[in-house]
Amino acid sequence: MRREQLGWRHSAAILGIALALGGALAACSSPAQPAPSAAGSTPPSASTVATESVPAAARSVTIGKSSELVAGCTYYGSGDCPKITIDTHGFSGSYACEFFREDESAPWFSALHYTGDRSGTANAWFGYDATIYVTCDGVESNHVPW
Repeated sequence: MRREQLGWRHSAAILGIALALGGALAACSSPAQPAPSAAGSTPPSASTVATESVPAAARSVTIGKSSELVAGCTYYGSGDCPKITIDTHGFSGSYACEFFREDESAPWFSALHYTGDRSGTANAWFGYDATIYVTCDGVESNHVPW
């Protein structure tokens, strides 16, 4: 016989032994599986747990003008500056919120630190004619003309 034929027969013999042993080992070591259903799939066993991937809650930040005013704010038209309301949703753990003007790249107010979701007036106010926004842990709020 030629070498190629011997190689093929040798491989076929090893494959046959592996299949025979694999089937025998599987029959000895694994529990019996239910028969396939009419649709061709195997029904889940009693130990099968269904899992469903649930997306993490989307995080959001919303700001607004509070009715609470800071008196003596010399740059604001009325002389009283409104404080900023901050509502966060989907946050956990501690995080920082920074305050920005649309026309500047650096924050104009030192960061305020919070834990978890929050809703209410922040200890921050703004007194210029500009549009502002807040970022909390990288999540940008709506932009509000002041």
